[in-house]
Amino acid sequence: MKPTYKEIAKATAFGSIRSRQISEYICMSLSPFFSRYFIHFHIRPNTITIFMIILGVLGAAFFAIPNIACKIIGILLLFLWFIMDCSDGEVARYTKTFSRYGKEIDYLAHILDHPSVNLSMWYTYVQISTYNIYIISALFITLISAELITRNLIIMEVYDKDKKAKNDKVFKPSWMKWLFLQIVYFPNIVLFLPIIILGDYVGLYNSSYILAFIVAANLLNTANMYRKTLKKCYKAL
Repeated sequence: MKPTYKEIAKATAFGSIRSRQISEYICMSLSPFFSRYFIHFHIRPNTITIFMIILGVLGAAFFAIPNIACKIIGILLLFLWFIMDCSDGEVARYTKTFSRYGKEIDYLAHILDHPSVNLSMWYTYVQISTYNIYIISALFITLISAELITRNLIIMEVYDKDKKAKNDKVFKPSWMKWLFLQIVYFPNIVLFLPIIILGDYVGLYNSSYILAFIVAANLLNTANMYRKTLKKCYKAL
């Protein structure tokens, strides 16, 4: 018997507006439709994570193709990528199927998919051919570098035993910080920046300023996280 949408959604509470990101609100509204079938057919969370990896790579590959229809397909596949990212957690919580391997493969998924999407967005700018390729390349190298550093800092925090109690609490930033986090939260970038770039690709506007703003915000966020981590390490000495 398939669980209902409400039963699955109940296993993962949305929380307040400030406790979630825009991409989460969109994809967590859709993921239970998929999760109920995964549970019905006894598909394990780790298998769903593998689906996520495949969809992310396919989405990046399609978005890199110099064709409007392919780029739209790529964007849809990237939305499915994050829906699967939400779904594997829902299935794990609903069926109480947890494993350390699941955390590792989820980390691997982001290590593979995030650079792939960055590369496909960079290549789309190359196809537009009106931008300085060296500047665009520098921006994307900076973006993915900042994201990888941030992800590793988050992993360090998760595995820190002293932080375990804090991680159980609901994160609820101020409205200003929440708005800032929408710019630096990487799933938001993966889902919405390709749409913005597609508008540039068809000649609607210049999106390079938006890209530069996103990169600057990510650098600021990474530097702040790094500062906090160093401060914490020095205190522990």
